[in-house]
Amino acid sequence: MMTLYEAAKFFDSAVFSDAFTPTTTFAGQLLPFPDSRNSGPSTRRRILEVAPDVVIPAKRSIKESNTSQVYIVAGASTDLFKGQSIRTKYPVTPAHGLFSYGTIGQFLANTGFSTDLYADLNYIRRFITEDKSSTEGGYELLFGSSYYLARGTVLRTGGRYYMATQDSRVEHSGFEIVEAVELRDPIKIQTVIIQGTTYNPATDAYTSTTVSNATTFVTEGVLDFDHEALGFIPIEAGDKTISVLKTTASTLNVGSTIGNYKVLSKVDRGTYFSTHARRLA
Repeated sequence: MMTLYEAAKFFDSAVFSDAFTPTTTFAGQLLPFPDSRNSGPSTRRRILEVAPDVVIPAKRSIKESNTSQVYIVAGASTDLFKGQSIRTKYPVTPAHGLFSYGTIGQFLANTGFSTDLYADLNYIRRFITEDKSSTEGGYELLFGSSYYLARGTVLRTGGRYYMATQDSRVEHSGFEIVEAVELRDPIKIQTVIIQGTTYNPATDAYTSTTVSNATTFVTEGVLDFDHEALGFIPIEAGDKTISVLKTTASTLNVGSTIGNYKVLSKVDRGTYFSTHARRLA
């Protein structure tokens, strides 16, 4: 005689695999999400039902075999019958794509960042930078709870860049969530002119060093900049944060220029300098 546990497994006709290790597979069902009739991101969510002994991959990213769609898996809830676990259910959401993520320094060096984050990307609003110097497209990213993204983390997918505006956190259904702004082509090749400290009376100017074809990371406003003293330099509309590797411009200082911008202040970030810069008059 078939038990309720066996009957529940009978309709597990969909095959899923670990999105990163395809040889690890399990069976289950994808069912409509209770809130899927509403507008917004919930219209694409589903409920994954599996047997209680199914172990969800550690990175919480699975691929459905028939469609090759990758889903991100949230927290579990269990159905019980007479004290026995019959089914386990997980909210899932389709992934927008595979993201690389890391620090500005890692993207400047084009090495050291991670490349294993599947995330769902949803537009939520226009985001006004804290200094009100610019507005950016605001997004919400959902991903597996085995990840953590700190404020200032840079993410890239399909040639588009985003920056986390806060530390990620676990939302009520078990997805890890973070808000981010889109960055407009942040990687730029520019000429850096480093202001020297030696004055030449013949030219009435200080000596300078030119670094051509320097890779820089540019963000609108002051998303990645912290002044050593609050209010030390007034922030104006159009100001930018421009970062450059220390190996590229080790003596970069206030008064130097990066492209068409003058460095007003800088912060040492370890492997790179982060500068508050303003367009030259």
